[in-house]
Amino acid sequence: MNTLFLRRVNVGQDATTKVVEGQRVIEFSVADNRKYKDAKGNPVEITAWYRCSYWTNSPIEGFLLKGASINVIGTLAAGAYLNKAGQPAPDLKVTVKELDLLDRKEVEKTDAAHAPELEKSEEDHEAAPHKTFIKQPVRNTDIENDDRNAAPF
Repeated sequence: MNTLFLRRVNVGQDATTKVVEGQRVIEFSVADNRKYKDAKGNPVEITAWYRCSYWTNSPIEGFLLKGASINVIGTLAAGAYLNKAGQPAPDLKVTVKELDLLDRKEVEKTDAAHAPELEKSEEDHEAAPHKTFIKQPVRNTDIENDDRNAAPF
C-alpha cells in the first residue's frame, strides 16, 4: 500500500459533507504547487490537483475552506480521464488518514464576533492558556478530545 504526504497544500474549494452507508465523509480538493527554475533560469510553476475523501466523525469541514493551508497523509489512487480538450489528464484521489489544519480561516471569520472573549483570553493567558488554543495549528484525528494543552506531567 502506498502512503502519500502532501505538505502545506491549499484547499481548492470549501469542503462538503455527505453520508455514505451510514458513515460521514468530508470531500474537498487540494492543490499542490511546485515552483522551480528550469535549466535556462526561467521560473516554472506546476500545480497538481488531488480529490480528497476524509472518513471521520470530527466536525472539521468548517475549517476546510477555499485557500486554507493543510497537511494531508493518506493513500493515493491514480487514474486518468479525458479533459474538455480531449487530452488525457490525471485523476488523483486521496483517501485521507490524517489531516493537519495549518490555517484557521473559520476562526478568522468569527474573530470579530468574539473579540471581547479573545481579548480576555489573551490577557488571562497565564491563568487559562487553553482559551487561546484556536491560534495554534490543530492536528486532527479527534478535535473534540484534543489534549495538547494538558500539563506535560
